[in-house]
Amino acid sequence: LGGTSPRANLVYVSAEDDENELARRAQAISRELHLPSPDCGVFLSRKGMDSALAIMSEGSECELRPFYFQLVAQLRAIPGHKVVVLDSAYDFVRFAGRAKIDEDSVNLFIKVILQGICDQADSTLLIPWHPSQAGSGREQMDGWSVAWRN
Repeated sequence: LGGTSPRANLVYVSAEDDENELARRAQAISRELHLPSPDCGVFLSRKGMDSALAIMSEGSECELRPFYFQLVAQLRAIPGHKVVVLDSAYDFVRFAGRAKIDEDSVNLFIKVILQGICDQADSTLLIPWHPSQAGSGREQMDGWSVAWRN
């Protein structure tokens, strides 16, 4: 997963960006926030790896995946409160069947799985969500459960 820094209170996990892009982002964040160094947090590249925290099935069934446990352990090893960015949502959850439009399944992922990470690891979590291609094509930015809108 990468090293931890005792100063790290930002943990940025990218499912799509490589180490070079994450280094560029760290430098930009450091510059924008006027930090003394780009070593402002832990930046983890998951490019090419299975980053699913859970597999969600219809009817609120879920299977926690190995990365869930790895992430929680990594976060717990960092002292203090953390701000965690998981970029982006669809890379960190796998929906089986029609679970992506099943409100109960989406609510379970958000209110139990993601909230559980926050509770276990003293963290605040930000997870960008992008609309489906169908929703983007209609310019309505939908195509998923209405639970994502809240």
